[in-house]
Amino acid sequence: MLADVVITFLIDFGLAVSIGCTLALRWKVSRSDLRALVRFLRYSALVILLSLLSHLYVFAATMLESFRLADVLRGLPSIVGTHAGLADSAAIAGACAGLLAVSSKKMSTRPSVLFYLPTLVWVLICRSVSGHAANNGNFSALEGLQFLHLVGTLTWAGAIIVCGLILRELLRVNEQTLDLSLLRVLSRTCLWALSLVLTTGAIKSYEGVDGQLSLILHSPWGWILLVKIFVLLPALGLGATHFLQLRQQSPFASVRARQRLKRTLGVEAVLLILVLAISALLASTSPPSM
Repeated sequence: MLADVVITFLIDFGLAVSIGCTLALRWKVSRSDLRALVRFLRYSALVILLSLLSHLYVFAATMLESFRLADVLRGLPSIVGTHAGLADSAAIAGACAGLLAVSSKKMSTRPSVLFYLPTLVWVLICRSVSGHAANNGNFSALEGLQFLHLVGTLTWAGAIIVCGLILRELLRVNEQTLDLSLLRVLSRTCLWALSLVLTTGAIKSYEGVDGQLSLILHSPWGWILLVKIFVLLPALGLGATHFLQLRQQSPFASVRARQRLKRTLGVEAVLLILVLAISALLASTSPPSM
């Protein structure tokens, strides 16, 4: 179970960074930030591919009750024929195409970015049709709900991680003025992503306990959900603070205010990475409705 949790976290973390970097490549950033974005985009694409391969290997080894490489390779065709194995295989194919796309020397151009986006969407779709959502059958409403939830969560986390931890020159605290255009784009992006997270998360939680909210307090899945909400609340508070500050006439006018913004964006990014880790644990735990 621990291996599955770690692998799921790495997949989601890689997807979040990829989405954040892809969004940021459309923004007006400095040359050094552009190089950092392309570099981290390639790293995250490699992490996604390796993690998906590991996920398929662990799944096959668990089903075959043997972690020997020879046994897994021998039984892999039958594993790929299952619903989960087919979803993993399709995701791996998309991740391979994505890695090829970001390996291009012209990755910073718009066409290359647009070519990479479909591979991310494909991997997200494959992730949505596996796990708990797949228990209701193929092409179910829960799978669509899971896709929207993943899009919202990973977009919000990815945008904040990229701006708070990767784009070092986004907030140049020693300058007299601060370009607020990127921060306003970031705020709008996180706002719609957060709307998706809260709406789909509430529905998923209700379905997870089969409409019996008391089960949240009487199941491991429910306690993990409460921990996730507990970690999510400070991130929501920081995001709301940044949103309200950007609506002021002259936000972040002082060096101290910009330093504080840089710190709080970093804290929000760390909190969202922790949320991704807890979400991976939640995905590996059966809800009471199962």
